[in-house]
Amino acid sequence: APALQFRLDQRIVRAMAREIAAPSYGTIAGRALFGILIQVAHGQAQQTQTLKLWPTPPQLVGRCSTVWTSSVGKYDLPYRVDFGDAGSFRWWAPMLLGGVELGSGVFLSAPRTTVNDDGSWEVGYFGANRFVPDPANSTNCCCEYVGQAGPNQPRILADYCVAGVPNTAHLPMQEVCAQYVRQCPENNATALKTMGKPFIEIYSPCVALGGVAWVGWPSAIAALVTMFVVLQVALAIRAKLGMHADAAFDEIEEGYHTMEAPFWLRTIFKTKAAHARTMVHAATSDSV
Repeated sequence: APALQFRLDQRIVRAMAREIAAPSYGTIAGRALFGILIQVAHGQAQQTQTLKLWPTPPQLVGRCSTVWTSSVGKYDLPYRVDFGDAGSFRWWAPMLLGGVELGSGVFLSAPRTTVNDDGSWEVGYFGANRFVPDPANSTNCCCEYVGQAGPNQPRILADYCVAGVPNTAHLPMQEVCAQYVRQCPENNATALKTMGKPFIEIYSPCVALGGVAWVGWPSAIAALVTMFVVLQVALAIRAKLGMHADAAFDEIEEGYHTMEAPFWLRTIFKTKAAHARTMVHAATSDSV
């Protein structure tokens, strides 16, 4: 649809140009208007050329947890970042002073990907992002680089913004950043030398989108740790109670034994009882 609209606009511009170039319009004002129309057409061509949104580089797709940023003291870490597979990314960042920063971004250039034999990789691209709350309602146009030293290693994002355009939060990001799109430096090391200090995020190893609920993952870990601690405490209490119980039973058993008469004393008691029964039986016989 944008390309069709552009072709129609071009036809209108050419038709108006023919009218303006006609002898009846061959005035200074007509030629000035013609120049303005040509500039408008050229601007539309440039804008149409940069409207394309690029898909997310496959290395980036996933759900990440930010464990450190260069904005020290601003965020309550960790916070969640999702790199979707359709050309956009989002983040949810609680702030230490209260509230939550909600942001989103898009990819505005073809990614440049470098993969090394040791498993490390880096992806560079030109992108745009914005967030709320933002008093300036800005759109940020940036060269970004994301890299990883190898499998199961943290990811690092470096963000070199070339423009922050205020009062543009209501406009499409690709439209706002169209005039700032540029060829970014070949890699992050070059960008660091030529573009100054970036904003940095470090992510713990990311997981597949939908594979693990980010909010549930820390809760699950906490629950497992709690269960483990409770189990250990329960086992320790059980062992201690068992020791006390054994000691108590030993004391009771010893008590029972101490309360029992010695063998020789029991023998005397039995002998006396038998003699008493004999005496009673003899007395009964005599009376009869």
